[in-house]
Amino acid sequence: MDRVMTTIRNPPPPPPTSAPTTTKPSGLAGALTATPSDTAAKPNTTASEFLNAKDRPLSLSGAFRGVKLNGNPDLPAGTVSEMFKAIDAGKMQADTAKKAPPFDAAAFLGKLSKLPAKEAQNAVYGLSEPERTALVKAVASGKTSPSAEVVHALIKSSPSADIAKVLQGIPDATLKSVSKLVKADGPMPTVGVGVAVELAARTQWGKSHKAEVADLRKRSTDFTKLTNGETGGLGSYRDGKIKYADKLLTNPEALAAVLGHEVTHAHQGVDCCADGKGPSGPEGEIQANVVTAQIWAEIGDPATSPDPSFNGYAEAWTKAGGAKGNGAAAVRERALTKYLENANEKIAERKKNPDSASKNADDSLESWQATAKVFQDALDKAKAGKGTRKLSEVEVKKK
Repeated sequence: MDRVMTTIRNPPPPPPTSAPTTTKPSGLAGALTATPSDTAAKPNTTASEFLNAKDRPLSLSGAFRGVKLNGNPDLPAGTVSEMFKAIDAGKMQADTAKKAPPFDAAAFLGKLSKLPAKEAQNAVYGLSEPERTALVKAVASGKTSPSAEVVHALIKSSPSADIAKVLQGIPDATLKSVSKLVKADGPMPTVGVGVAVELAARTQWGKSHKAEVADLRKRSTDFTKLTNGETGGLGSYRDGKIKYADKLLTNPEALAAVLGHEVTHAHQGVDCCADGKGPSGPEGEIQANVVTAQIWAEIGDPATSPDPSFNGYAEAWTKAGGAKGNGAAAVRERALTKYLENANEKIAERKKNPDSASKNADDSLESWQATAKVFQDALDKAKAGKGTRKLSEVEVKKK
């Protein structure tokens, strides 16, 4: 820092006036200006004249850094000294405030629409905080038509609460395109969760489960209630917290299905478990699996399924007619079949090697045998047509 300040206060002497240079500014000045004349000054230019030049595209602080820190030889040393004093006196900020026109978000988006995607994104990243806030408000209104690239840049540079606002203001087609950009960009929790929650909200399940969607939106801004990490699977709900596997951050559609599953457990009021064994029991887990099937069948890509069960449940749901047919009953039968297979595998392991059981009483041979009987009875009823109750009629035993 001392060396930089010394360079500013003791600038190099200007070139001879008899041989004016035409060298284009380098570094910051070169990147921000179109021609050497943008930051060049005549031999007798005063600080005031330079700082107030109508055709100078840089902000005052940007102009100062651009012309001097990058060694622009066209600016007389005396002018630099006056500029430095102006910065110390705070006059630079005052001049900027007077001259800066109010930010027009609509006009800004109009200009971005004419730029290549990468340039448009960089323009968004370069916004000041007040400008970013104004752009968020404009996009959230639903009255603008920003590109997916612009939306992606905006949500990447925004806090969780603003991400939700922005995504709610864009059309379905743009949201799908943003999801593709998220997949290609790499994991970023706030962005991945925001897109996933909005995708879930726009499914038929989301439209008919507004309380659960509102819960997810609220949780998306609170890492103590919704976070990523080790779950033992794709997701979990324990002690009031929803967790999801890290690998889902680059697969928003799959994350949407997992979040829908886990928030269902949250509204059941019980911790979840895999394969129907635990606090939520088989009925609670089946209800959550039906949600997984609904969401994945509507927005999921079978080729990107994070687990074979996703495609299996979605296929069963769709073939049975979905919500208007016997989709829930089909998912129920498929889930019970899976649970029974898992229980029988555990029984075989315990018989072959009694030491394979953990110290948990629920993992003993006797426990798995009892569990398998519960699953078998439920599966027999489902196949006999007695397990086709509506989800609202499914009883979930709460803690």
